[in-house]
Amino acid sequence: MKNNLRNIFLFGLLILIAIGTGVYFYYLVMKEPSFELKTQAVSFNETLLATLPADFEDEHLNNHVFSPDGKKVAYIITRNNLVSVVVNDSVGIFYEEVGPPHFSPDGKTLAYKAKRKSNWFMVINGDTSDYYDEIDYPCFSNDGKMIGFCARKKDKWYALVNGMQSKPYDKVEHITFSTDGTRIAFRVQRNNQWCMVVDSIEGEYFDNVRDFAYSPDSKHFSYAARKGDSWYIVTDTGKTPSYDAVGKPLYSHNGKRFAYGARKNNQSFIVINGIESDKYDGVRDPVFSPDNRTIAFPARLGNYWFYVINGKHGELFDEVSTISFSNDGSRYGYWGKRSNVMFVIIDGVLSEPYADVSTPYFSPDGNTVAYGVKEDDRWYIISEGKKYSALNGILPREILLEHFRLKVDQTGIYIRRENVVALTSNTKKVVYVCLQDRNYYIGINGFTSEPYDYIGGAVSAKGLGISLPIEAKDGMLLLSSLSIMGISTVSMGEIYNGTPYIHISPDGKKIAFGARKGRELWWKVLPLN
Repeated sequence: MKNNLRNIFLFGLLILIAIGTGVYFYYLVMKEPSFELKTQAVSFNETLLATLPADFEDEHLNNHVFSPDGKKVAYIITRNNLVSVVVNDSVGIFYEEVGPPHFSPDGKTLAYKAKRKSNWFMVINGDTSDYYDEIDYPCFSNDGKMIGFCARKKDKWYALVNGMQSKPYDKVEHITFSTDGTRIAFRVQRNNQWCMVVDSIEGEYFDNVRDFAYSPDSKHFSYAARKGDSWYIVTDTGKTPSYDAVGKPLYSHNGKRFAYGARKNNQSFIVINGIESDKYDGVRDPVFSPDNRTIAFPARLGNYWFYVINGKHGELFDEVSTISFSNDGSRYGYWGKRSNVMFVIIDGVLSEPYADVSTPYFSPDGNTVAYGVKEDDRWYIISEGKKYSALNGILPREILLEHFRLKVDQTGIYIRRENVVALTSNTKKVVYVCLQDRNYYIGINGFTSEPYDYIGGAVSAKGLGISLPIEAKDGMLLLSSLSIMGISTVSMGEIYNGTPYIHISPDGKKIAFGARKGRELWWKVLPLN
């Protein structure tokens, strides 16, 4: 009897080992599911984080990255034809090449790729991964606990997450973590066909797959896929009928509604929970309000664009921006352009016409809205009927990357700079980043700070890092450089959010931001008196 029990136990153990070998990569991130996402506390202690070396080249002075918590800054130095990543004046190991440093969302992990003797590897908080012939850039889960990257060894690619390696494929791209960090997905290529691998399970193979998304509760997923000339939206429960084109799939914040743009027989429309909207000549991706009660999307009839908000048509324009909602979802705003003038539209009401405007920003309680406007080669902040000087330039103006312009309907990628305008609810302050020639300033209700040589760090999202130093002269905003670093392909038309420029303390009495003054890299704190 004892021997039988022992044999049964050993047999069961062998089965568990065999199963575990195949699915450990999946269960690695399924052990402790938690649906509560935590936000890393931002430091409100002013600190000189680093001083750039005297021989640091001027052209790289702004190529630094602040951690999300404001406690670290990272940059790259060169010595004797070797390079090293420096964190807060602490010099790392020198390598032949390094990629741009990436901080995790919680600020606790720094990762970058490095090269030594033709071998590439990932450096994660000083520890190195295995060697590879080619390696992509790192990405993190929302809580910062999971780190992933794609790498090639000989002719095969792998996905790696917290040191665990996937099966080999002809190509592996775009690791995506679920909202709660418990699930992993990535797209792979085999025999010139693409599929999504979700929790180590391969989906159907197509000619192309893109725009993978998890639902907010992480229980569901969706993505766009093409087979021949037909496009589909694929979900965890099946796939839609075929279309001539599809946009990005989108879940409402409570996960109860699911929407995407589609095109069939030269007509474009939005599909919401399987129901098609009215037909238009063109549409762009929809947006759900934070309270889930409103869905809005830009639509085109002839040469004119307008917003469709819960089925109602807005004003006609030559072009419209991405829509912004207040935190409670009760208010909305966007800009529209007619000929050579622009308007800001708040809750359906048009502003005065201006030569240029920015995206609107709402206070946390939604009672106050602010936006930038350009008059006579000068920029101003408009809020609650008051006009505050923004010197020669203001940063909240979205930046359009024409290089990634879509051929049909989409106009490109707008980088919406997050928190370059910030509003308090209790102290009624409007805080913004503005420029005068080559200097940066913090504006507070029309009063400007001391000048800085640079404010902010690299814009980053989903592995994409873009350094966008800006100058303001004669009312013109000029990109002094544009360098693309990161993922190998960019999803066209996607909105990339920048790392926040301004942080407001919970009591609304202080602001914090990263800045360069000369060769000093500061985490600055100013009072909101």
